[in-house]
Amino acid sequence: MKENDQLAKVVSAAGMIRAFEILNGSPLTVDQFKAYLKNYDGKYPEKTLHAGMGILATLRKKRKSGLSGLLAAMKPKSAEEKKIKEMVERTAEHILSNPDSKKALQAKLKANFAPQQKQNPTDATPFTVLWARERKSQRSSTSITNLTELVSFFILKLDSLFTDPKALGQIKRSDTTIFELGCYLLFRIDFYLYKQHRDQRNSISDQLAECYIFLFEQAFERKNIGEKYNQRINLFSELIQKTQDPVSFHARIEQMMIRSSQAKEPQDHFIDTPLIFCDAMQQHPFKLKLLEWEKTELTKCLNCMKDSIHVFTENESNKSG
Repeated sequence: MKENDQLAKVVSAAGMIRAFEILNGSPLTVDQFKAYLKNYDGKYPEKTLHAGMGILATLRKKRKSGLSGLLAAMKPKSAEEKKIKEMVERTAEHILSNPDSKKALQAKLKANFAPQQKQNPTDATPFTVLWARERKSQRSSTSITNLTELVSFFILKLDSLFTDPKALGQIKRSDTTIFELGCYLLFRIDFYLYKQHRDQRNSISDQLAECYIFLFEQAFERKNIGEKYNQRINLFSELIQKTQDPVSFHARIEQMMIRSSQAKEPQDHFIDTPLIFCDAMQQHPFKLKLLEWEKTELTKCLNCMKDSIHVFTENESNKSG
């Protein structure tokens, strides 16, 4: 009886950590788990949390010989890994289904795992770029293995548009301009999925959007980013019914960037939003730069998406398994 009680506590701890992982978009790294332990203020001792982390690591490796470490010592003969996994996932889903619990976890996630901005006030590296660089440094292979790695790859490709300040005109490198370009990128990915993977389109696009929106909610410290994102997707959806010429989309993206840059956060933008006057000569280099980015970097993002479909099919099989 005592062993079963201890097992229940370890599974519960694993469920809490799993909830963090779902919000994080990927399994916790060693450093992230250390930060989790350092700031943990719950009821379980550190030994139980380590055992919970061990359960997750063991289940991910899908060992056939049973669970290891503390769990193996406590494991009832009738327990199976599949049942343990279901209990962990149910616990995580229960935690995240509570708005207050989810909000508290998001706050801790941001405090523990957000990229550390440099103290130099002249450092203008956007929050999302710092985040993406950290995720890239944590990758153990060159291939994409999870949703967070995919989104961080996209962010770095988005940022590549802004490497030459002389070619930007009125546009400034910031989280706002990266956000606007990223909405277009995710629209293009959704359009690709509509044509090539229609049965998976909604699931994949929803997961990408959720991760993307959550990242920019942290960057802007705003909770209405999903609304701004949907405005962009709806606008692009209207445009594509009229034309597939990239220049038409680029003109809108440029307007969004200028409008949002002035306010330092995404602004409302609809199909009938009045246009802002731009100096044609001043903005011409940016238009050329954007065309070049579409041909090279956006194409790389689409190819990466094609090569990463397995990430989402594995996620679905893990949920159902």
